[in-house]
Amino acid sequence: MLYDRPYMRAPSFGGRASSFLKFLLVLLIASFVLQTIVKAVGDIDANVTFFSWTAFTPDGFLSGKLWTLVSYACLHEGPWHLVLNLLAIFFMGRALEDDLGPKMMTWLTLAGASSGALLWFVFNIEGSGLVGASAIAMAFVTTFCLRRPEQPITLLLFFVIPCTLKPKWILWSLLGIETYGFLFSELNGSSGVAHSAHLGGMLAGLFFFGYVRSGGTSSSKRPRLQKPSWLKVSKQSRKSGVPAGYSVNLDDREMVEQEVDRILDKINENGFGSLTEDEKRTLDKAKSLLGK
Repeated sequence: MLYDRPYMRAPSFGGRASSFLKFLLVLLIASFVLQTIVKAVGDIDANVTFFSWTAFTPDGFLSGKLWTLVSYACLHEGPWHLVLNLLAIFFMGRALEDDLGPKMMTWLTLAGASSGALLWFVFNIEGSGLVGASAIAMAFVTTFCLRRPEQPITLLLFFVIPCTLKPKWILWSLLGIETYGFLFSELNGSSGVAHSAHLGGMLAGLFFFGYVRSGGTSSSKRPRLQKPSWLKVSKQSRKSGVPAGYSVNLDDREMVEQEVDRILDKINENGFGSLTEDEKRTLDKAKSLLGK
């Protein structure tokens, strides 16, 4: 049955597939708890020491504290800063990890944090410091939107109003907002929001998407889907693209078999999210037509 196959199942938050995402969320929460405890019970010297060894600062980076390129993302300005990042990381991460796997998600997280810190450093070399996982969240959002640009998703605007948008428009909107904030707020020092770090995370997501899509890493490859026993096709063209105006004659068994084979090859190469609505409907109909 087609619905028994991994690509037909809804993403789940649990088990081995979400091991890294769970670890990341727990790490961010635990780090914030530790940060709060140090701030509450520690003296001024303890707080300064803790901040200097974990937050990303120009002086610390230039003195060799390279780990702060990542560790700063574990700290947050307050609970709302943490909650917003957790929400973005959770909802984008659970879909991405099903496609990429824990190992590639780890690299995306490290790339997002480091890229955000470095771009912020370029424009804030005299800044006090950088904290927050926003660059990681932006890397996740960017990668998700680029991988599934046409898949409608529903957001709660102001946590109340449902709003359905295509990811590509969300990405363009975020890019516009962050660019405007960077040019007209951060550069003139009128805002404490690190828009450059957000843009750095988006840049990491863009390069990561291009790298994985080009087949630059073998670790991102999924196990190839096994063809059903009833699917016997001739060695005709198996292009992953569909010509304009192409349609499948569901009364022609051989044509349906060829189309299902092409769709399975496309899933192997680009993931289930790359399928069009017509291709998904074809799989659904093929289950009842050919799976008897």
